[in-house]
Amino acid sequence: MDIVSETLGLYNGVSTQDEILRLSNQVSESINCYHTLDMGLRRRNPTSILSQDIGITSETFIYNYERDIEEKYSIVISSGTMKAIDLSDGTTKTVNNISSAFNYLVPFSNSGFSAVTVKDTTFIVNKNKQVLSNNTTQVDPNINTVIIWVKRAEPVTGYNYYVKINGSAQIESTGIKSTHLVAADIVTKLTAQGYSCTSIGNMVRITGTTITSVQAFDNVGDTAITYIWKNVNGEAELPAEFPVAWNNYTVVVGGKTSGNAQYWLKYSNGVWKETYDPTIYARLNYTTMPHKLTRKEDISGNVYFDFEVISWNNKEVGDSEYSKDPSFIGSYITDIFFYRNRLGFLSKDGITFSQDGNYYNLFRTTQVSVLDSDRIDVIVDSKKVLNLQYAEFLQDDIILFGDKSQFRLNVNSGTLTPYTISATMISEYDVNTSIRPFVIDDKIIFLAKNINTSSVYMFTKDKLGVVNSAECISAQVPDYIDGNIRQITGSSVNSILFFRSNENKDTLYVYKYYEQGNELIQSAWSKWKFDGDIFNIFVSESKLFIVLNRFNRITDEEWFFKDGIINDEYEWNDEYPVLDSLDSARSNIEVLDIFPKPIDTTFSDIGSVEYSSDVTLSRYIPKQSNKARLSDTVSLKTLSVKATDDSKFDIVITNKGNERVVDKKYSAQRRLFIGGKPKETSIKIGSNSSLGFEINGIAIEARINNRSRSM
Repeated sequence: MDIVSETLGLYNGVSTQDEILRLSNQVSESINCYHTLDMGLRRRNPTSILSQDIGITSETFIYNYERDIEEKYSIVISSGTMKAIDLSDGTTKTVNNISSAFNYLVPFSNSGFSAVTVKDTTFIVNKNKQVLSNNTTQVDPNINTVIIWVKRAEPVTGYNYYVKINGSAQIESTGIKSTHLVAADIVTKLTAQGYSCTSIGNMVRITGTTITSVQAFDNVGDTAITYIWKNVNGEAELPAEFPVAWNNYTVVVGGKTSGNAQYWLKYSNGVWKETYDPTIYARLNYTTMPHKLTRKEDISGNVYFDFEVISWNNKEVGDSEYSKDPSFIGSYITDIFFYRNRLGFLSKDGITFSQDGNYYNLFRTTQVSVLDSDRIDVIVDSKKVLNLQYAEFLQDDIILFGDKSQFRLNVNSGTLTPYTISATMISEYDVNTSIRPFVIDDKIIFLAKNINTSSVYMFTKDKLGVVNSAECISAQVPDYIDGNIRQITGSSVNSILFFRSNENKDTLYVYKYYEQGNELIQSAWSKWKFDGDIFNIFVSESKLFIVLNRFNRITDEEWFFKDGIINDEYEWNDEYPVLDSLDSARSNIEVLDIFPKPIDTTFSDIGSVEYSSDVTLSRYIPKQSNKARLSDTVSLKTLSVKATDDSKFDIVITNKGNERVVDKKYSAQRRLFIGGKPKETSIKIGSNSSLGFEINGIAIEARINNRSRSM
C-alpha cells in the first residue's frame, strides 16, 4: 500500500477527454472562472451597465467603429433599423435615414452583414441583398450618321472626289480648289438624291436615313477624302478638329474590315475621349449595392451619422466583352474589406477590388490597355463549388474562407495590380460559415462543422511565413462546445477568446491561452454564464461588451393597494391593481473588465445579480512516470486548497449522492479529509456569493493499493 500526495495547478481549464488522457492541471468543468498562470484561479469580473432598456430583444448585427481611443461607437443593425451607441457613456447618437436607405437592411439576418470603415465612412453590405444592374440597351445614335471628311484640295486644278451612299448613283465633285467648297458641293448633290446633309467647314454630316453602305474616294490614291462611319482602323483616321456642333459623335476604333471592336471614342468639346459602347447603358442599381454610414458633426460639435445610398460610378468606357460588369452583379456580395488603398468585395466564387484610390469605381478606366491602378476582378479557380464567405487578414496575406475550401490571395510583387494577383488553395476544412472568423494577433480563429458540437481551429504562419494548415485548439474539449456558435471575439491584450452560442444563450465559451516564443504554455477552456439571453458580444481593448436581455426583473405578478403597499394575497379588484411592468426582461449593454479585479471586489453583475463561480475537479488518477496507474485500487484521503488568506470559497464533496459543503477555512493550510473512491466522488470548489477568491492549486493525498504487490 502506498500513500501518494500530488500538488496540481488548475490553469489549463477544462478537458472533456477520457480522464486517463487529461493533464493533471485540467478540470472537468469551470464556470465563471478566470484561469491564469501567474494569479491562480480567479472569479470572472462582474458586469456594469453601459446602456439599459435599449430595445434589443433578438439577435442583432453589431459593428464596432473605433475612431480613436476616446471615441468609439457600436453600430447596431436589426431588420430595417440602425442605431449608433456611444461606448463612452452609452448614449444613442442620431442616425439619419437618408432617402429611405434603411430599406437596404432588409432582409435581415444576424450573420448577413459585413462592414469596414475607411476614415469616417463605414461601408455596410447586406449579404442577403442580391446585387443588380440597371443596364439598358439602345440603338447606337450614330449608326445612321456618316461623316465625310474632305482632307485636302488641289489649289490649281482641283481633285476629283467621289461619294456613294447605299449603292445609289455615285456623285462626283471636280475642279473645286477649296476643301470647304468641296464639302458644300457634296451636300448639294447628296441632298438632290434625297439625303439629309449639312456641312461645317471641310466636313459633311449625312443623317436622317438608314445607312447600309458608304464609299468615298478620289483620284489621288484616296488621300484627299475619307469617311467616318461605325469603325475606324485607328485614331489617326479621326480629325483632330471636329465641329463642336456635332459633339458626342461616337466611333469605334478597331478596324473597318475585321469588325473587331476594340474601344469607343466620343468627340466632346475639342477632344476625342474614350467612352462606352453607346448600345449599352451600364449602370449599377445603387439600392442593391453597399451603403455608407458617415460620421458627421453639427455646428455645435455634436456627433451624428448619415446612412445613405452611394452613387457608385457607372461604366464610362468599353463594352460588355472587354470591360465587363463586376462579377458579383446578379449574385451577392459576401464580404467587404479594405486592402492597399482599394475597397475589396468578396462574392461566392471571386473577388473584386475597386480602382486604386477611387473606392466608388468598379469598372475599367480604359479599354485600350489594363492599367496597374484599374479595378481588379478575379474568379478563383477551383474544381469545387466555392461559396466564399469571408476575407480575413493574416499579417499581409488575405485568407479567403469558403465552406469547403480556403485560399490565400497572392500578390506576386509589391504592388497590387490586375497582373500580380492570384489565389492558391491552402486547406479544405469543413468551415462553419455562419460564423465570421476572428483575427487576433497573428492568428485567424474559425470553427469547423461537427454534427452537434464545434471544433475551433487556428491559422498561423510557420517560421518561413507560409500558411500551411490550421491547428485544432479545442482538441481537449471535443464535446464541450455546442454546435450552434454564432460569434467569436477576443482580446489580444489578455490572450483570450469568447464564443457566443445561440443554443445556450446565457453562456460564453472562453478560451484563455498563453504563448512563450512558439510554445503554447496555457490552453484553458471554460464557460462564463450570465442571467439572460446574450445577443451580441464584442471587445474593445481590455473590456468585454455584452448585449443581452437580463432576467432579473420580478416575474411573479405583484398586486398593490392603491396607496402603493404590496399585497399578493388578494385577487384583482379596483383596490388592488397589478404592477405588470415588472414582468419583463431588461435589454442592456453591459461591460466588464477582462483582467481580474482584486478579490475584495463585490462580484455581482450590474451591482445586484449574484452568480456562482466554481470548478469541478477531474477524477483523480495517480500517475507514475506520467503514465496512469490503472491497475491500482485508489481511495482518496485528504484535500488541501492553496489559496490567498482573504479568499472566500466552499468545497462541495459529493460521494454516492451524499453532499458535504465545507468552508474554505477548513481546507486552507490544513488537510481536509475526503474519503471514498475517485469514481464515486465529485469535488467542486467555488463561491455563489459576492466574495472573491484566488486559488493557486490543490494538493491531493490518496491511498493506493497496488494489486500486483498484494498478489
